[in-house]
Parts: sequence; C-alpha cells; structure tokens
Amino acid sequence: MSPINDNPLFPRTTPESPRNLSLNVKPISVSSEDSKDCTFCKIISGQLPCIKVFENDEILAFLDIAPISRGHTLVIPKTHVSRLTLASPSVMSSLGSVLPQISNAVIQGVGAEDFNLLQNNGKIAGQVVFHLHFHIIPRFKEVEGRGGGRLRISKEESEKIGKGIRAKL
Repeated sequence: MSPINDNPLFPRTTPESPRNLSLNVKPISVSSEDSKDCTFCKIISGQLPCIKVFENDEILAFLDIAPISRGHTLVIPKTHVSRLTLASPSVMSSLGSVLPQISNAVIQGVGAEDFNLLQNNGKIAGQVVFHLHFHIIPRFKEVEGRGGGRLRISKEESEKIGKGIRAKL
C-alpha cells in the first residue's frame, strides 16, 4: 500500500465511491485567544474603531491600522474563530462568497493592478491577532511595502482610501 493511501487527507477511492472525498480529520486543537480579549471581536462590537469597507451579517472588512500598502484590508468573520483549521464550513462559505468582491473593490479603489491574499495560522506562521482573518494587500508597480515595513498613513488619508474602496462595492 502506498503512503498516500494511508493518509486520511487523501482517502482511497473505490469504483463504488470514486468521488467520496469526505475527510475524517479532526481540526488541530489549539488554545485560542478568548473572544472577550480579542482585538477583532472588540472592533466587531464597536468597542474599538475601524475604517469599515464592507459589512454584512457574517463578515466585516476594514482597513489595517498598520498597512503594508495603501488599501491593505482585513476580512474577518463576525464569529470568533482563532484559525482556519477551526472554522466551520459555513464561516468559510461566508468568507469565500465575499473575498472576490472585496478584493476587486480594494484594488479598484486604490488603483492597484494586483494584490496578495494572505492568511496566517498560528504564532510561528506570523499570526498576531488570533481571530481568523484574510489580508488583501494591494500591489503597485512601485516598490511600496515590499521592504517588509509598514506604512504610516494619516487617519484622513485612511478615510479617503476607505471611501474609495466602498465606492467600488
């Protein structure tokens, strides 16, 4: 038997069930940040301010306060989930249903041609806020933000960027 056939992530198919791709893999259990101490949960509840660019019943998108590039936007579920491996299918469906629309609005709103979609899982991977989130990072022809540093953008400029993104939704 090959190693791939013993791997639960790649279940063996048989002629009787060639498309049976259900996974019997349990999510990795990690200690998660308590939602009452979570920065993003405080933003969702209105305890902390943000510049919103999109909101519906399940999802919130807002500008990053320490952006890598102009228009750097975070997209989060309103349900506290600490990482991707703990997210329910409904949370992922909600995120997946709006990420293309928000990404398009971000790049159009700031005049970028391309963007990175980034999602970190765990401290070693660079996750700082332990609430599932996706970064939409616009990329420009100029080298802005490629040196690993963060930009300093005034609140007024951030509001202007947010308005430009919202106008494209």
